[in-house]
Amino acid sequence: MFRAIIPWALPGHSIWLAPLLIGFVAVSGFTRAVLALMTSESVVASPFSALLSFGIGFLFDLTVLSLGASGFITAFCLIPPGRLRWMRWAMRVFSMPVALCLAFTALSEVVFWNEFSTRFNFIAVDYLVFRTEVIGNIRESYNLTGIFVVLALLSAVLWIFFLRQLQSIQTGQQDRRHRLIAATLWPLIAIGLLLTCEASWKQFSNDSRINELAGNGYYDF
Repeated sequence: MFRAIIPWALPGHSIWLAPLLIGFVAVSGFTRAVLALMTSESVVASPFSALLSFGIGFLFDLTVLSLGASGFITAFCLIPPGRLRWMRWAMRVFSMPVALCLAFTALSEVVFWNEFSTRFNFIAVDYLVFRTEVIGNIRESYNLTGIFVVLALLSAVLWIFFLRQLQSIQTGQQDRRHRLIAATLWPLIAIGLLLTCEASWKQFSNDSRINELAGNGYYDF
């Protein structure tokens, strides 16, 4: 069923974006699971709330995904029919920085959570403003070599996943009407989710850490 939905939702050349979109959702969910393990006391104390945080968090993940990907999906849907020989190679190259970005953000969230037990917030903005001081503190508190090794490994695993998925992809449904509908719907879905989802949805329990699990680092930032 899942394999049938993807070509329908991503017609034409937009099907080439499927591995990246799946990777984003998978990394977001995995990151949330890691943060939950780091907050095991709260999860054990409120298992139902913890489970609910994953459901709410998934909605925020979809919101960020649609906002970030709708423009690309629309553009790919509007590419004229016909197999583009360079598409596979272009996506292989494009997937490399995407893998690095996903891995870097996930690792940053884990480090940030370890320090403040929260998703990215105004403190993260200070990290960008006062980079020299922050880098100095990180060097004193963490093994940077270990962090870079983990980052490289995570990026490599993600990129290999992308490459394997891209290897088996063929350009999807080329029906012009179908492509135009998808090109129109994806931005509308993104806008709808943005207007519907509210940060206050996270405040559903008495445990602040459980509430933070429901967030999304990109959205909160």
